[in-house]
Amino acid sequence: MSQDLSLDPAAPSRVRYRVVAVCTLMALLLYLDRFCFAFAEVFIKEDLSLTDTQISYMLAGFNLTYAICQVPSGWLSDRYGSRLMLTSYIVIWSLFTGLAGAAIGIVTLVLFRFGMGIGQAGAYPTSAKIVTQWMPLNARGSASGIISSGGRMGAVIAPLLTAYLMVLLI
Repeated sequence: MSQDLSLDPAAPSRVRYRVVAVCTLMALLLYLDRFCFAFAEVFIKEDLSLTDTQISYMLAGFNLTYAICQVPSGWLSDRYGSRLMLTSYIVIWSLFTGLAGAAIGIVTLVLFRFGMGIGQAGAYPTSAKIVTQWMPLNARGSASGIISSGGRMGAVIAPLLTAYLMVLLI
């Protein structure tokens, strides 16, 4: 007699593949965001009348908070759950990315870049937590690789998209 495994609560769910797809999209957007800023740096410098030193502060603002907040953000994901924290990180990073367009000088720009770094710092540690929760042990390496490839796709798409948008909007 055949048994319908879809009714078995122990049967694996296909939702895990959607979870990995969402994390991959998140990684793509992370890198798209990072690389777009690098390409727009010249225009940001000109628009806000910044010096090369001030531009380096802008770039360092992101990198510093991103590096410092990796471990605490992973801990927060362990403590409060990956769903809540990943949502929070995406909201924080999106909010500060949007605010960066409203920067009126170096101080506000660096502060907004700090916020972007804090928000993005939690993305990969939380994705790692999600992989351990949703994927069986023998599929975790592949899932992590797929998520990581999202970032690389973002790095490939960023120059093309940024150039197109700059030509269209400037």
